[in-house]
Amino acid sequence: MQLDRILYTYSESLFLDLKKHLFEKGNELFSFSRLESLNLDEDTLYFIDITSLTTTLSNPGQSTYNAEKFLDTLNFEYRLIIEEPKAETAMRLLKFHIDAIEKFELFSETETIKSNKEDMKIHKKLISNLSDSETSNLLIRLHENLIGHRILKDRLSEEIRKFQFFRKLNEDKILSLFLMGKSGVGKTEIARILHDFLDPDGKLIKINFGNYSSKDALNNLIGSPRGYIGSETGELSEKIKKSQSGLILIDEFEKADEKVFHFFLELLEDGKFTDAQGVEYNLEGYIIIFTSNLDANGFEKIIFPELISRITYICELETLNCYSSVKN
Repeated sequence: MQLDRILYTYSESLFLDLKKHLFEKGNELFSFSRLESLNLDEDTLYFIDITSLTTTLSNPGQSTYNAEKFLDTLNFEYRLIIEEPKAETAMRLLKFHIDAIEKFELFSETETIKSNKEDMKIHKKLISNLSDSETSNLLIRLHENLIGHRILKDRLSEEIRKFQFFRKLNEDKILSLFLMGKSGVGKTEIARILHDFLDPDGKLIKINFGNYSSKDALNNLIGSPRGYIGSETGELSEKIKKSQSGLILIDEFEKADEKVFHFFLELLEDGKFTDAQGVEYNLEGYIIIFTSNLDANGFEKIIFPELISRITYICELETLNCYSSVKN
């Protein structure tokens, strides 16, 4: 539902500042064109940018009927926002949804801009921050709940302990696992066991490259630059924000393209990434689990050596042929 009938305006030059400001407040900002494709959270206040919608409706022969009808069906809390030069046009076109225009003061704390919900800082549950007793309980759960794969479980326990040690020295940024094997051998189950310990009530952050087209994979992952149709934050950015778990599952990674491979190479090296909207995500202390139906031969043919060298632990579950990156 629309919280008020005010259209908030912003300067185009300050868009990234606005995006960051709303993100830090726990709110979301996205284009009208993305409404149908989003998984919405009832605890989030959404700002819908109608700049592109107004441009489209201004063209000769365009009707406002479908847009107005669609806005009437929205059952989540939202406010409308637009670039300043187009505000008057939008008010004329959508007069049944807009009664007034107000400038969005980026860093104000006015009640008209705040969400009705309390501001809450989300603390990520990271495996690197677990106490010794918590780590022991996690490893016990892994050994009890994952059927078979004794060698894998022993080695993974070692890698987790080693990662925790190096994180304290600020040397390792991300614990990365690459699990290969046929469907049903337990690759995804490992991720679920670890996630359920870290965030039992939350959803697993899962990115499936089998659902991506190779042409737009990176844009879908971290968003496309402003000005592109549907440009906003990508799937990875949105899911990280909504989860308290410091674990990410990347499924069917072999179906990603070279740009995505290079993105993850940089992420594993730096421990952070910046999405297309200029928002930085710090993933230091996270576990990233890549899964693939490749075998060892296919893995070495498709994944380039630089990326392989950055992955902490690699295992083919079917044969339990596992090895780790060597630390200098």
